[in-house]
This record gives sequence, structure tokens and C-alpha cells, in this order.
Amino acid sequence: MSAASLASCTLALLLPRAPAGDLFAIEKVKVGTGSTAQEGLTVLLRDGRIAAVGHDLAVPAGAERIDGSGLTLLPGFIDGFSDFGLVKEERSTTVPGNEGPAQDYGVAAYAETAEASRRGLRPEARARALLAAPEKDAAEKLRHAGFTAVLTAPTDGLMPGQACLVEIADLPPRDAVVNEPGLLLVKFRMGGDGPPAPGQGRGRREGGDFGYPSTLMGSLAHLRQAFLDAQRLRGWREAYRRNPAAIARPPSDSCLDALLQALDGDLRVGFLVDRESDILRALRLAEEFRLKPWIVGGKEAWKCAGELAAGRVPVIASLNFTDPPERKNAKLRKPDGGKREAAREGDAPAKAAAAPDAGEPVPPAAAEAPAAAVPAAPAEAAGSGPVAPTPEEWEIADPVLAEPLELFEQRRARWEEEVRNVERLLAAGVQVALTTRGSSGAADFLADLRVAIEKGLDADAAVAALTRTPAELFGVERELGAVRPGAAANLILVEGELSSKERAVRHAFVAGRHFAGPKKKPPEAPEGKEERGGKRPDGEKGALDLTGTWALTSSRGEGFRSTLTLKQEGSKLTGTLESEMGSAEITAGTLDGDRFSITISAQFQTRTFEFTLKGTATRDSLSGMFETPFGAPSEFEAKRGPGAAAGGASAEGVR
Repeated sequence: MSAASLASCTLALLLPRAPAGDLFAIEKVKVGTGSTAQEGLTVLLRDGRIAAVGHDLAVPAGAERIDGSGLTLLPGFIDGFSDFGLVKEERSTTVPGNEGPAQDYGVAAYAETAEASRRGLRPEARARALLAAPEKDAAEKLRHAGFTAVLTAPTDGLMPGQACLVEIADLPPRDAVVNEPGLLLVKFRMGGDGPPAPGQGRGRREGGDFGYPSTLMGSLAHLRQAFLDAQRLRGWREAYRRNPAAIARPPSDSCLDALLQALDGDLRVGFLVDRESDILRALRLAEEFRLKPWIVGGKEAWKCAGELAAGRVPVIASLNFTDPPERKNAKLRKPDGGKREAAREGDAPAKAAAAPDAGEPVPPAAAEAPAAAVPAAPAEAAGSGPVAPTPEEWEIADPVLAEPLELFEQRRARWEEEVRNVERLLAAGVQVALTTRGSSGAADFLADLRVAIEKGLDADAAVAALTRTPAELFGVERELGAVRPGAAANLILVEGELSSKERAVRHAFVAGRHFAGPKKKPPEAPEGKEERGGKRPDGEKGALDLTGTWALTSSRGEGFRSTLTLKQEGSKLTGTLESEMGSAEITAGTLDGDRFSITISAQFQTRTFEFTLKGTATRDSLSGMFETPFGAPSEFEAKRGPGAAAGGASAEGVR
């Protein structure tokens, strides 16, 4: 044997062997969406990479064949921001365990913040160091939704730390990390991002407490001082290098070193903000210190799309929509006597061509205004879409209690603006990726994405915001975000369109691993049988009935404690939320299978605020996210209270 042959054999023995079954052939599959899609292709995957894409490719012997008929092959989705897979530290991450005395801000002002007083400032913390093996159930749910990678970062404090991109492949942390894209997270509020919600009290919040800085002004001053301290340290070090005999040696400071990276542009700064005012504050702070800003969340980013586009500021957008508004104490009539299908909730109903049935006249007291007093909607071509409702199309039992039509239409317009956020940002030329942050789960995120598509967001643009754009933003466009030879085989095989509720991921490939999804579509309910709202066909026992009282607490066992009283009728939920702050009414509530959404209206002084509970339900527990108008949502849990019915709904339903 020659020396070269001997060296080759020796090298082959030393290198790790490729796992069995690492060669796949996906045949007769559609690749891509929209006008660029190609049908009937064969895609070969070898050693976790895309080996070839084309028509009539020869399938190597030993390859595992997958029939792609009726399926679409797409790049795996990338979740633009999450805290997926991070270990929770025992000590509070908002107060670093630094040595030295804390400063007394009541005695004097300081030009430099002592380490022990840097509450919530941990820019040197790296998500990579906090990674743990993620829960397999959580990873599986993300893959079933189409996600194969996620940008993860700590979220506690004002400067929680730096993010890293990980693959969702049930691998050890060292093998799961794709890269660290150089993104430092910044928030304007400690802990749960806002004032206490009803029933939350004045105690500790998620991720922190109400200690300094407890106000927006204090947080901004705290952040500005940190950047000023970093600038001062740089000057100190330069002076020491020039004349070490005359200048005291500057301290070693990992916190300020990380901020110097941000000031130099080596770290981009992702501001976790939603409201227009906070987004503008973030842009001004970035301009002051010449930072490279990103916006994470940005639910009102469309209001400043021009400034974001001009500054080339990307947005990692949260969806997390509220439920479509319903008019209180009023409902839409069916002008044709019920022959035409009722309009979908939240949409303007089509105006009837025929006159209302004589047997269902609108009571004179229910008329709200003459037709001439109602603002005219823009004219639409015949068949181009629904026409705005007129007062005569509403059924109103008591005009005193009914919500004024003008107020309802204002609420609906605000909801439409919220839903069209991503669409407007893209139209303005802003780079947009998407995040599941704020949603109660991947399924909830996809439901909101379907709503955005129904309201005008282009489906291909939505796919790009989940694949190509985040790959470019995170610096992995050569590896992820596209189906091309040589790229990593992080792919999903999908049945159905992104806008379809029946869409399902049949196969996922991540980091060379194959994860099979459900093999076929779930059976559809027979016509006339209902499977929504916890009711099953033919009155099957075991369906969910949430009627009763529920003890509501923070999932961390601290913070708000409230009593939720629910009454379920079909898929509709009504009731109240009782807390030390008083009682609040449930204005909208639905149960779809095991997923619920509850909107609560509460009045503070002269203003009315809406809070939303979203999540999943079992017979005896609720869990999900508590969303407020004041900032990021927090997790909650609820247990069925004493005396509440623990059984399922009967065949007759809930009375």
C-alpha cells in the first residue's frame, strides 16, 4: 500500500463517521412559493447539506426516499427573537453580584456609575453561556410550526445581554449554536416592561422588582450614563497609555468593554420596544451615541416607518394581535333572514341587496342616527369587497347600553392598523423579520400570521420575513434561508398554504436530522357537526368546559393573584376578573379546541384599558400570556377553584 493510501485510510478512521440514514431524496416536490415556485423537482440531501436540486436526478443507492407529491419544500423558518433554551439563573439577573459599595444617589450625583449600582446592566452576558438542553416538547412544537432555528437572548433587566442563533435539533448547546450575530438587547423598562396590571399589586414582577430605575425617565438616564461611562473609560485608557506614570491605571470592566463594542459599531443594539414613542426614543438614543439600532417587537412601528426606512433600521416584528373587536351590546343582522352566511367576526358585513324580512323590523328606539349622518365609506366596485355596515344592519336590544357605532368603528380601525403593521413596514422599504415573542405559542403566532395575510400581507413576503430576511440580518445567508445546493439542509416539507388553517409540516430537516410530522391531515368534522369551543361531534364526552372559578397567578408564583370567573356557551366565554384592584368585565372571549383568548376591559380614572389572556386549557388548568397595553406580556397560570365543575360539557352543551 502506498503512503498516500495509508494516510487516507488512517484519516478515515480518525474522523467521525457520518450517521446512518443521512442521505435523503425528496421526489416530485414543489420548491418555493409564488411565481418563483418550481414543480416536480428532486432534492438530494447528504450529510446535513443540500447536495443537488433538479428534475430527473438519479437517486443514489441507499438514499431514504420521501414522496413530495402535494407538498412544498421551503427553507426552515427562523424565529427572530426568543428566550428559547436559556437556563433561568437562581439570582436576579437585574442586580449583578459585583463587589464594592453601592452609591447613595440621594447624597450626590456621580459622573461614573459604580459596578454595584448598575442595576439591570449586563451587556457582557452572552446567551451562548446560558444555553441548556431545551425541553423536547417545546422544540417539537416549534418544528411542527416550521421553525428550525431561533435567535435567543436573555430578557431580564435594561441591558439583558447578547443574543445567539441556535438550531432546533435537540442537540447539546455546543452543537446547537449557529453563530453569535453581534446583537445587544436593550429595554426601557425593568422586569415586565410597565406599570402593574389589574390584580398584579405592587410586589415583585417578572424578571425584577420596582426598585431603581422604576420610571422611564430613570431608565433612560441610567442607560445614557452607562454609555457615557464607557466613553470616559476609553479616554482614561488612552491617557494612561500616553503617560502611565502620571495617570492611575484604569480598571478592567467587562460591562463597559461590551458597551464600547456597541459604540464602535461592532455590536448592533436591538431595542425591545413596541410603542411609537419608545421607538422614537430608541432612534434618538442611537443617534446620540452613533449606535446601529434594530427594533424588536415594534407593534406600532408602522407609525414611524419613514424614519426607520431612512435610517435603514430593521424591525423584528411581533404579531400577537388582539382579537377582532366586537360591538358591545349589539350584533349584526342577517338581512336575508339567515339564508346568507353571517359575516366573519371582525369583518364588515356585506350589505344586503334585498330588504329586511318583514318579521324582523328594527325597533325605532334602536335607530342611532339618520342615514345621512353616517360618514360615507369609499365607493367600491361591485364584487370587490364588503361594504361598510349601516345602522339598519345592527340588532340592538337597548340603545342606551349599545356601544356607539362611531366608537366601535374607531376601535376596528385601530385593530386593522395593528394587523397591517408588517405590510406597511415592507411597503416603506423596511427590512422585516418576524418573532414569536409575545405570542402564547407557535400555533398562536401562526394564527395571527394568517390574519395578517387575510388582511393584505403578501404570503411570499411573509415567507421571506421568516427565512431569507432573518438569515441576512443574522449573517447566515450562505447557510440558511434558501433552498440551494451547498446550503445547510434546514428545510421543511409543508402541506397547504401558509394562509390555511389546515397547513401542516409533514417533515423537518435540521442539522442533518430528520423529524417526521403528522402523516396526514386531521379528519374534518362532518357537515353540521361543530368541533370548536371545546364541543366535539355527537356530544362526545371529555370536551372542555371552562365554566367556573379559576385562581389566577403569575407562573413564577409571584406578582398578581386574581380570581377569574367564566361562563361558557359553545365557543363563547363571558365573566369577570376579580382582584385587589377591583372587578373587570370580560368583553370578548373564545375557546377553540384547547386554545382560549379572553379580552378584559378595565377603567382607570377616566381611561379604559384592555388586557388579554391567551393560552391553552385543560380540564383543571389554564396557562399562557397576560398581555397589557403597557409593555411586554407576562406568563400566567390558573387552577380551577373549589366548587367549579371539573367535568366536560355534556351533549346538551353548557346552560
